[in-house]
Amino acid sequence: EISYKSSGKVTLYRNMKNINRYMVENGFAVCTKRTNCPLSYATEFGLAKLNKKKIWSLQTFEFPWDYVNRKSLKERTWIKGKIIRVKVLEVKDGNTCLIQSVLERSLTAIGNLRYIDAPDWGQRGANESTVFLKNKIDEIMTGLGDLYAEIFEANKDGSLSILLCSGQSQARICVNKLMIAFGYAWCDNCPTSYESSMIKAQNNFTGIWNDYYPTNPKDYRAIQNKEKDPERTYSAGSSNQVLVTQVIDGDTVVVKLIANNPAVEIRVNMGYIDAPEMNQPSGIEAQQHLYNQTIGSTGKFYIFALLRRNRSCPT
Repeated sequence: EISYKSSGKVTLYRNMKNINRYMVENGFAVCTKRTNCPLSYATEFGLAKLNKKKIWSLQTFEFPWDYVNRKSLKERTWIKGKIIRVKVLEVKDGNTCLIQSVLERSLTAIGNLRYIDAPDWGQRGANESTVFLKNKIDEIMTGLGDLYAEIFEANKDGSLSILLCSGQSQARICVNKLMIAFGYAWCDNCPTSYESSMIKAQNNFTGIWNDYYPTNPKDYRAIQNKEKDPERTYSAGSSNQVLVTQVIDGDTVVVKLIANNPAVEIRVNMGYIDAPEMNQPSGIEAQQHLYNQTIGSTGKFYIFALLRRNRSCPT
C-alpha cells in the first residue's frame, strides 16, 4: 500500500503465507493504529494478547506509535551539521555505506561519502575500491574505536551526504580523503586538498589510476543508463517478485525487484501492522523473527510483495 514517494506499505507472502499477519499472530507486532486492520488481523491480534504471546507477556508494553511520539525529534533525526558517533553496518560500494547511530540504534541511513565518486558495480575497480573502504573502516573501528559521521546534507529519500572520520578534532582521519589519496575514487566537487591528493595518486598510478583507461563513474553511469526512478518500477496494485536484502525492524524491510535490470532497492513498511521499535522491549526479537521469515539463517528467500493502492484495509 504505497503511501508516499520514498516508501510503501506492503503485504509480504512466502509460499502463500501472509507474513504480516504471522507477525501479529505470534505476538511480534500489533495492528497499526493508522489504518483499520482487516478482521483476520484483529482476530489474531486479540488471541495473541489473550494468550500473552511475546510482547504481550511483558509486564509493561508501550505501543510503538506512543514510543515514537515520546522520543524527541532530535534523537530520531539526522540533522544537517551534526557530528554523530556511528557504526558502519554494511559497505555497499566505494562511496556508499549503511550507518547506524551508536546512541540511537533504531536510527540508520545510507551514507554517501562527500566529495568522492568511486567506481560503480560492473565497472573496473569497483570491487577494489569497496574492499579498500571496508578495510579502512575496520582499521579505524579496531584501532581507534570511534567513528563519526559529519552530516552535510540530509536528503528527502533518507540518504545522507557525510564525512566519515576517526574523531571530531582537526587531526582526525577522514575515510573520504583516504579513498582519494590511495587512488580508489574520483574527486566530486571536492576541496583543493582532495584535488592535490588525486593528482598525486594519478602521477603514481595508484589504485584505479593503474588502469590503462580509467573511466569517471559519472560517464560510466551515463553509458549504462543506470539512473532509473524506483517509483516507476514498483507500480501500485501490482504483485512483484522481490528479494528482501535487509530487515530494518519488525515491520520494515528493504526489497530489491528481481525483474528489473539493474535491480532497484526500496525501503518498504509492512501493511496493517506495527512492531516494537528497536529500543523497545522485544524490538530486536521482533526484527530477528522477521529476518528468519524473510531472509533466514541459511540464505535469502524470494518474497512476493503485494503493493496496494492507498485505501482502507480489506475486510
